[in-house]
Amino acid sequence: MPVGTHTYFRCWIKENMQSTEKFWDLPWGSLFPYMCHEIWKDRNTCVFKNQNPSPFRVICFRAREKVKEFLAATGSVSLNNDPLPFAHSKDFLMIHVDVSFVGNMEVAGIGGVIRKDGGHWVWGFGKKTFAKNALEAELLAILEALVLIEKHKLPKAIVYSDCMDATNLLTGGQPDLYSNLINMCRQWMTKRPDIQLKHCSRKYNKVADLLAKDCRNMDGNSIVTRIFPLPPSYCLEQLLSDCNMFDFI
Repeated sequence: MPVGTHTYFRCWIKENMQSTEKFWDLPWGSLFPYMCHEIWKDRNTCVFKNQNPSPFRVICFRAREKVKEFLAATGSVSLNNDPLPFAHSKDFLMIHVDVSFVGNMEVAGIGGVIRKDGGHWVWGFGKKTFAKNALEAELLAILEALVLIEKHKLPKAIVYSDCMDATNLLTGGQPDLYSNLINMCRQWMTKRPDIQLKHCSRKYNKVADLLAKDCRNMDGNSIVTRIFPLPPSYCLEQLLSDCNMFDFI
């Protein structure tokens, strides 16, 4: 993206419009006017409708989609079909959980991250645990999130796990081998009918995965839950990267 000091506003406009650099794999010269238009529309919505401004990444996404439509219609460039962003209702807290499991004779790690509207970090959590297999560990991670929701009196939330077997068992499957654990999860969910459980792809669960791995490898044998008021340094990059994938609607 071109930067520099310009004496005249017109020169700045012209330099950006003629730029051949790339942003989000699109020509900046094509994206720039749409970005300006989306910022202008958002500003008018704030001024005349008294609404809060949209996050910058949302403005970028809107502009990007319009440029892709324009370039596809004119045949200017060949575009890749990018996957849709991860859509999440802004009325709910977003809670991702994951585990780091290496074997039934080894300690496992549970990790979770709580986000609010805009993808902003609320707090994270993690602990060591023991499980017979990966599925049991995933169920324990979901249970940990449900317990913390009630303990800290969190508002309505959606809990995401990348383990489809675990989410299927809890949302209608037969308990089978994990009846005690599944019944515990269901009891917590019954107490809080405003809590939802959904499956998500692993690519949207990377921060929770990093927290789980760190907790599995931490010193000591304590299985006490750790709370992270601020994001640890090792997951900052992924946390910022996620902001381009999450769409709060």
